[in-house]
Amino acid sequence: MADKVDLEYINCELCGEKNSKNLFSFPPFHYVQCENCNLVYLNPRPNCDFINRLYRDCQYDYLDSDIKKDITVEKELYFFRFSDRLKEIGTFKKKGRILDVGCAWGYFLFLAKKDGWDIYGTELSLVEAQYAQREFSLNVFRGSLKDAKFPSRFFDVITLWHVLEHIPHPLEEMSEIKRILKEGGLLAIETPKITRLQDDAREHGSIFSTLIHLFYYNNETLNLLMEKAGFKIVRIRECGDSEAIKKIANLRINFIKDFIIKYFRYLKWIKRFFQWIRGILKMHKNIIVYAQPLQ
Repeated sequence: MADKVDLEYINCELCGEKNSKNLFSFPPFHYVQCENCNLVYLNPRPNCDFINRLYRDCQYDYLDSDIKKDITVEKELYFFRFSDRLKEIGTFKKKGRILDVGCAWGYFLFLAKKDGWDIYGTELSLVEAQYAQREFSLNVFRGSLKDAKFPSRFFDVITLWHVLEHIPHPLEEMSEIKRILKEGGLLAIETPKITRLQDDAREHGSIFSTLIHLFYYNNETLNLLMEKAGFKIVRIRECGDSEAIKKIANLRINFIKDFIIKYFRYLKWIKRFFQWIRGILKMHKNIIVYAQPLQ
């Protein structure tokens, strides 16, 4: 794989400096940390054309033959997590026009639509965009946010659920988000913490298995990103996902896995208990940020 990848070397996308220290390697790739602002990023990295091809060419052979199939095998887990995110968004905004950038299979937008939101999505992956359109009848643009050319001051809420770490030029993306977000609008971002870097490496064994995490953020670098992009953070906290239940669901013992997935909605209190324990022990591996544009 590596010898077929078009590589580019970059300076820090957040502060522009080139001095960095190596943290972790997948030769010829290296995760480095900026000596100036502490942003962790992949350097060298595949160039933007290669990344776009990677998303475009990602295929699932059984999609056309069985559109009702749960592609991720984790639909209930995502529904549970996104229901919580919608409730938290509701503490800031009461309905309106919402955009999910990198909406993937459309699970979040499906729930938002049921909840009364006017929904829009963008997605680079053709397969995932088609699934969201066909399975849930969602309004999804297949392509980048910039290519969608939404009107200025159009959205009440814009969300990026585990998308920011994949975006090659985060400040440019934030600039476009600010342009299309209404005055007083809300930006919601969830992204993995730096502490997940080695865990992801051990679990996946390749930067291509989850497509590509180009960045790992922490509170400090997220604050700097928001400041440079013209946003003020109104809430930032660590959070978990479906990690504990997902590990159980990934067991090779099929009847246990099937039971977990099928009855996950009834096991949600077990998940909440795990989340509570992990919070106390400061073991959460994601960060969620809510921010509003400065005028």
